[in-house]
Amino acid sequence: MVGVMAGSEARNKALNLLNAVKFPPDLPSKLENLGRLGEVIVSRDPSLLREFLPHVVEFQSDKASPVRKFIA
Repeated sequence: MVGVMAGSEARNKALNLLNAVKFPPDLPSKLENLGRLGEVIVSRDPSLLREFLPHVVEFQSDKASPVRKFIA
């Protein structure tokens, strides 16, 4: 049960970060949250990759070149 709760917490954190990346107040916040999102879905709970990677890849066509560079 603890593993499930930890996975649920990681998923909620990833969802919150994804929303923060999609609707940032400024570019530095967007990049910081994008980095944190990557940390959560790669390091904390790799099982989330399948669900969140397509959303992260969408940022390859972001209007801000630093975001596109970060994703590449």
